[in-house]
Amino acid sequence: MFNSSLHVLQISKLIKIFASSDAGEVYSLISIFSEEISSVDASTCFYLPNINLKGGTYDEFDASDITQCCIQCASQPCCAGYTYSKALKRCYMKSSINYSEQEDMMISGIRANANGGVGAKMKNVKIEGSGGSRIPLENSDECQQYCTG
Repeated sequence: MFNSSLHVLQISKLIKIFASSDAGEVYSLISIFSEEISSVDASTCFYLPNINLKGGTYDEFDASDITQCCIQCASQPCCAGYTYSKALKRCYMKSSINYSEQEDMMISGIRANANGGVGAKMKNVKIEGSGGSRIPLENSDECQQYCTG
C-alpha cells in the first residue's frame, strides 16, 4: 500500500517555546525527545499522549490504534494532525488545529513537515502538556534554531 518507511515515535518530553513578532502573532515550535518504538509503512509520526487537538476535523473513522491515524494523515495532503480516542477506538483527522486540551483517553499526532520529517511548525496554536519551558524569542526562525541548535 505504501512504499516509504514510517518510523513511529513516542514523545517522552515536550519543550514549548513561544515567540511574539511585531504583529503580535505567537509561534510555537515543539522540540521532541523521542524514542523509536516500531516501523511501519508511510512517513514519520509524533505522538502527543493525553492531548486532544480541537477544531478542523474533516474526517473520522474507527481504528484499532493510533498508527492507522498516522498512516492516513501521511497520505492526505490536507491533514495537519490527528487525534485518537482510546475509549472509542476512533481517529479524528484534522485539517487545522484551533487549540488543545489535556485529556487522559486521547492521543494526538502532528503530521511531520517537509524539513526532513522531524517536526512541525504551527502558527497561533498552543499545545498543552507538562514538562515545558517558556523562552522569549523574536520569531519562528529563532525558535526553530533554538530547538535544533
